Amino acid sequence: MNGALRAPTTSPLTRQLADPPALLLRQTNEEVGDAGQVTTVTFEERAGKTLVVMHELYPSKEALDESCASGVEAGTFETFDQLDEFVVSLSASVGRA
Repeated sequence: MNGALRAPTTSPLTRQLADPPALLLRQTNEEVGDAGQVTTVTFEERAGKTLVVMHELYPSKEALDESCASGVEAGTFETFDQLDEFVVSLSASVGRA
């Protein structure tokens, strides 16, 4: 990554929570999820690799418990596995150029 990345500001569903340092992208989904959660995903370059961190803030412990019982966690792991596969394939295609 070269230069500073900034979270998009044109979408009404996202907002930048702070002025991020260079090489950091943070997106917060303000469209409340099924359980009322607010999701923030951060992508940060560290030593040539990308650290991806996802935080979900639930309005109550009951909402968190309901979400966990629904199996949403398995879907989240599957999503990150797919993202990993995509990045590997993208890296391989860039290496061939």
